[in-house]
Amino acid sequence: MIKTKKGHKIIERIPPERILTETDGPYVKIKGRPAEPGDVILVMEYLKDVWNTSLEKVEKKIHQNFNMLIKRIFNKAK
Repeated sequence: MIKTKKGHKIIERIPPERILTETDGPYVKIKGRPAEPGDVILVMEYLKDVWNTSLEKVEKKIHQNFNMLIKRIFNKAK
């Protein structure tokens, strides 16, 4: 999504507390090779610029979002 204007517009409309990251690998190619989990840094760098913040804060927000999702899943399972 970070490679297209349409993707940019979609990302910019998503509230930061709803964002989770993924690479879409192995279906997406980066420099001719399948995307790998480590490539998620490219998405985080994009979010850093969109949110006008630091990479550390983006990483923290993504972790918070993931933890919140997991808590919701476990609470529904009880």
